[in-house]
Amino acid sequence: MLTLTKTAAEQIQKLKTQSNDASPYLRVAVLGGGCEGNTYRMAFENTLYDGDKQFESQGVTMVVDPQSMAMISGVTIDFANGLDGSYFTFNNPNAHHSCGCGKSFS
Repeated sequence: MLTLTKTAAEQIQKLKTQSNDASPYLRVAVLGGGCEGNTYRMAFENTLYDGDKQFESQGVTMVVDPQSMAMISGVTIDFANGLDGSYFTFNNPNAHHSCGCGKSFS
């Protein structure tokens, strides 16, 4: 299961509106890379693939592929505004280590 905070969902809806994107899904995935070995990726998408899991949170439908699901089940996605910028954060109970910027984990 994936969860969005209200702030994250509002930012996602704002980005969809600004980009005039009508895609019905927000794909959340894990890719290899970053200083800790794995990075998060989010993108608007029209396509569902075999094995995708769907989750709805705060009015946003998210999809996750089976490989990513094993690493991000239980994640809460938030959005932060601060002096160092604005960005999505991932509270991942499965992560053993995270880098300082929070964009990479193992």
